[in-house]
Order: sequence, then C-alpha cells, then structure tokens
Amino acid sequence: MEGPPHLRADFPTAEEPETQSALQRWSTLREAIGEKSPLDLSRSDALVALARRPGNEPLDGAPGSAARHPGSGGAAPLEPARAPAPAATITVGVAAAVRAGDLLATDPVDAARPFVLAGALPGQTVIGVAAAGDDKTAALALAGRVVPCHADATTAPIAAGDLLVASPLPGHAMRAPAVAAPGTVVARALEPLSGGTGTILVRIVTQ
Repeated sequence: MEGPPHLRADFPTAEEPETQSALQRWSTLREAIGEKSPLDLSRSDALVALARRPGNEPLDGAPGSAARHPGSGGAAPLEPARAPAPAATITVGVAAAVRAGDLLATDPVDAARPFVLAGALPGQTVIGVAAAGDDKTAALALAGRVVPCHADATTAPIAAGDLLVASPLPGHAMRAPAVAAPGTVVARALEPLSGGTGTILVRIVTQ
C-alpha cells in the first residue's frame, strides 16, 4: 500500500524505503517533516554493546549478523555500535607454562621479553592475573574483572577487601602493605585467606 503522498514523494522511487534500514527510513521521515534535532542513539548503542559481549552470538538482524531484512532484496544490516564493549581479557606472550590464577610480571632482566610469573623481584613490573593460559600465551584479565588468583597468606592473613601485591612466592599475590608503592597493587581480595597459600576470588584493579 502506498504511504501518504507528502511522505512518499520524498523518496526517489516507491521501492526505496523497503531497501533502507529502519534508522535510515526514520531519518528520512524526520527530514521530511522538518525535524533537525540530532537523534539520541545512546540507548540503542548500549543495547548493541551488551549483545556484543564475549560469548553472545549476534541475533538475526543485529549488527554483525549476516541476516537480511525480510523482503528487502538484500538490504544492509542495522547500524553498528560506535563503541563496542571491551573484551574481558587480552592475550599476552609468556616465557613458561601459565595456569589460570597465576600472577604475571615483566621479565626482571629484560622487560621486552615474554611475561613470567611474578615474584616481587627487583626490576619486575606486575601486569595482572591470568584468567587462562598455556605454555606460550595467557589470557590476562582486564581491570574490573573478577577472577581466581593464587594467594599467599604465610606472612599476613588476607581479608576480603584487602589490596594485593606480588608475593615472593612466584605467581602468587599477598596483602599489600599499608602504603603500597605506585603501580604495585594488582587486585582487591573478595575472599579471605587466613594462612598458607590458596586460591581466592579477586577483582582486578590498577593503582
């Protein structure tokens, strides 16, 4: 069915609206009625970014999907998100086998070499906790993510909420001193460890 003449006349042909995305059609209609205020796409962008989180497959018709609009004859997919959510991990090279929960740091001799297990050594810079790993690479958890971490409470118990730094025990984190040096804090404990060593949940932080 043909639309109102004062709207349909704004398209070069009667078929063109069906070959445009919903956003394109809405923008054209707004121009036709003289609406010039910018569109607020913040909510739709947020929904698209949520759908693009790791592990979420794109739905038919969603940005990134190969699906087409029914009856469009090959219409373009919807507008992609301008700022997709960042991934929860980043892959880094390691010098030896790494397990999930290991605390990683730069090589104390040559910071340009693959990362090694942190051990509170002079010249090391702690970079974070491995969410997964093997003998060549590790998935380094980014700030804000909650992951298991190997912890060392042999010298001081760890309470939930404590800040953590590298322990002398390779790959482990321990309770931070009252005044931690800048750049040494790697995580905040979400679970306690009264003594010895173990694995606790932590939230990755930078400080």
